[in-house]
Amino acid sequence: MNGLLEGTKYADITKLLAERKNQIVQKAVQGILREFTKKEAKEVTDEVAELAIRKVVKNSISELEKETGKKISKDVLEDITQKSVGDVKKEVFGKYLEKTNQGNVRPFDFGKHLRKLSGDPPEGMFDPHAHHILFKEGLGEEQKKLVTEGQELLREFNIDPIMGGENLIWAPNRIKGQHDIEALRNVVNKLKEVKNSGGDREDMVEMLKKLGQEAARRK
Repeated sequence: MNGLLEGTKYADITKLLAERKNQIVQKAVQGILREFTKKEAKEVTDEVAELAIRKVVKNSISELEKETGKKISKDVLEDITQKSVGDVKKEVFGKYLEKTNQGNVRPFDFGKHLRKLSGDPPEGMFDPHAHHILFKEGLGEEQKKLVTEGQELLREFNIDPIMGGENLIWAPNRIKGQHDIEALRNVVNKLKEVKNSGGDREDMVEMLKKLGQEAARRK
């Protein structure tokens, strides 16, 4: 294991990668979505998606080497990369992307998912979309940090921040303030209030419901 982030074990490296797993997943999703844009397509092949994930994982491992000032030995680098790629794929597929019948990859249809959970959008709603009350990803570094913080909070209360119906609601899409940082900051602050006041899962779900109703009423 000489050279493997000297003085650390294989398990330590995978733990370091696991600690930044959400960040890696977000970057992988962004990389795959860029492939959709580059190819001007609604689908890409599984190979293209995996290459995008592998690139992000390798970059993350390189960042680890720079941060620690130590080099991961070549004899285990591919093993770690392959394991991490597999872990990230499990998170990406089914939560952000889905496979087509032809084996290609396309963005996950949250509208279809929400219809199964709660039915059709309200009649007369402008440009309805399946809205994540705590945003799914976030645009820019500041939003992404808030999203990560909020998602960790929801997971503490056993709420899936991506697929959970507690964090999804029909809301107008192209509405001013619907997806800006102030709306996101308000959501995260309200979720923190629930935790800091000693609230339980029921309290957190109730807060999400109130915040979702605010999003649904925006015009």
